[in-house]
Amino acid sequence: MSYASDVKKELTNLAVHRENAKAELMALIRMNGAISIANHHFILNIQTENPAIARRIYRLLKQFYDVDSELIVRRKMKLNKNNLYIVRLKTGTDMVLADLGILKDYQIVEVAPTEVLTDDAAVRSYLRGAFLAGGSVNNPETSRYHLEIYSLYEEHNHMISEMMNQYGLNSRTTDRRGGFITYIKEAEKKLPTSCRWLVRPMPCLSLKIFESCGTCVTRSIGWLTVRMPTWIRLPMPLANRLKIFY
Repeated sequence: MSYASDVKKELTNLAVHRENAKAELMALIRMNGAISIANHHFILNIQTENPAIARRIYRLLKQFYDVDSELIVRRKMKLNKNNLYIVRLKTGTDMVLADLGILKDYQIVEVAPTEVLTDDAAVRSYLRGAFLAGGSVNNPETSRYHLEIYSLYEEHNHMISEMMNQYGLNSRTTDRRGGFITYIKEAEKKLPTSCRWLVRPMPCLSLKIFESCGTCVTRSIGWLTVRMPTWIRLPMPLANRLKIFY
């Protein structure tokens, strides 16, 4: 499993407030959903190659809407032949999409409602959903930090970039493969305070923590035999300060 998959799996286990989780679902469906029509009814298929994300979408739909959805697993026959997980909604699709601000007057709305941009918790939840739907990040332990989120719509891509830049991440946008991406490069110094929208103690954070605390750790080891009581008390304030990453 890739580093990005590990990050996404951990994010799907995060418990969030009901309204904030709705913002996350909004991003997941807007970016990974596809609408079709059968027997004069809308059918919504939300696709992902990550089973944890599929379960997350399924649970969120159950949590917010009294609709029947099903989880389908298919085998891709091209390239790496990974499993494809589809959350399918056959009834109440138009109601769900309208409530999430994705469908209006039978037209797809390319950007999130403006009220999402005014609440910090909703912004972070939307960004988390966008990352789960179309994001990737490399392992900062093996290469230079790079995070990106792919979007089909240019206006939506710019909106994601604006959301990121609320946290001083200096994101940029460009086009790629019939769509658009927002990306962050070489932003390690800003990550400890700015990456809370991911809400995960990523290894890049751990690396920075160890770099800044290396001297403290070395001294603590040296004090082990001569100042045991003091050494025992030292880690506690540090642990309390690091709770923002958990």
